[in-house]
Amino acid sequence: MSQVSIFLSSCWWNYFNLDKEKVIQYLSPIAGSKPGWYLWLKKRQGVYELILNDVNSRKDVEISSFIVKYYPLPEEEVFERYATQEQIVRLSNYFDDSPIKQPRKERQNGCPCSHLHYADDNKFQRVKGLPKLHHREKMNPSLFTIGLIKFYFQGKESRLLKVKLISQDTLVEYSNDGIILEKDGTLIEVVKPGSLDRSIPAWEICWDLYDLLIKDIFAQMGKFPKESKRKIKKGFIYYKDREGVIWSHVCNSVKQIIHDHLF
Repeated sequence: MSQVSIFLSSCWWNYFNLDKEKVIQYLSPIAGSKPGWYLWLKKRQGVYELILNDVNSRKDVEISSFIVKYYPLPEEEVFERYATQEQIVRLSNYFDDSPIKQPRKERQNGCPCSHLHYADDNKFQRVKGLPKLHHREKMNPSLFTIGLIKFYFQGKESRLLKVKLISQDTLVEYSNDGIILEKDGTLIEVVKPGSLDRSIPAWEICWDLYDLLIKDIFAQMGKFPKESKRKIKKGFIYYKDREGVIWSHVCNSVKQIIHDHLF
């Protein structure tokens, strides 16, 4: 097991066993071979996914990267800023929008995945709002992706060196050929050729999770950053054709943001 997996598992366990008000309402591991979790935050209507992308070693430093995804609720304002394909998938039977069952006595339960951690102060019912287990593998892995979080651990002592968030202020995608959908036997042009199809405020959504990890989750483990650095540069605008081929170019109108916390 990677150092980051052990560290994060310990973080969750410690967090949900502390007697304090919690910003995370629910947390559930994602079934599969890669470590990952779904997180329901109080300030967001949708669901975050944090899942391991890869682990590499550089000398005695383990570098791991986690993909950040966000699944909005259809009634959430940001939903309209997701790509047409993402909206269609989110509204399909690929997703489970049934209510989360709230156990009263046990701190863990098998809903919606397994070992559901929950905050005792939950007062409002929430829906799962996540992909069904047997549909996850069918989904294009790029869908709903909004950023990347990297962890750097050193040596056998698993000393946390750095945590890095990489995203863009806005994830912009244009449809090169346009998008036509069929409804009740009628073809409807929902996106004109060359028009904007995706405009997600990715950094804002990522930061809500990342800031929580740094200031609350890691702090409970005695991990406090000594320094933080932010680098802003030109971002990428993406173009997609009807075959699903995506290409990009650097553009001044969007910004890629890289934020490091050093421990």
